[in-house]
Amino acid sequence: MSMPQQLVEGLRRFRRESFPRFREHYQRLVAEGQRPSTLFLGCADSRLVPDLPTSTLPGDLFVIRNVGNLVPPFEPDAGFHGTAAGIEFATLVLGVKDIVVCGHSHCGANRALFTPLRGERAQHDQVVGARPARRRRFRDDGGEPSADRDEVARAAA
Repeated sequence: MSMPQQLVEGLRRFRRESFPRFREHYQRLVAEGQRPSTLFLGCADSRLVPDLPTSTLPGDLFVIRNVGNLVPPFEPDAGFHGTAAGIEFATLVLGVKDIVVCGHSHCGANRALFTPLRGERAQHDQVVGARPARRRRFRDDGGEPSADRDEVARAAA
């Protein structure tokens, strides 16, 4: 079965099996709107699904996912700033009380902070944007302590 067919079958199974069990929960979310207490910022890695390890239901978390769960610096321009817009919406409109930034092992984006970059421009810019934070973390003037760098690179690998 192809992936599009799997997705369609998954939606059918959800409507047939899962939705009926949580019908009242979903109806309440529609009637009352979303009121998550927590903003969960995580990596877009396909191996991670925030609801599984946190045992949360729809409406419990406001989730933002991007490459490396990185929060770029604020830029007061007319660009598209999805992560910043999501954070503003969660805090100012939804009134979330807690913000969780969740990293994970084997993260390619974090590994890329310590290795030469290859890849597409957007990925390159995302990782390069995090390099100042890497330098602050290691408090260096151009070279990191190799033991710390190697430890972080291994954890991300």
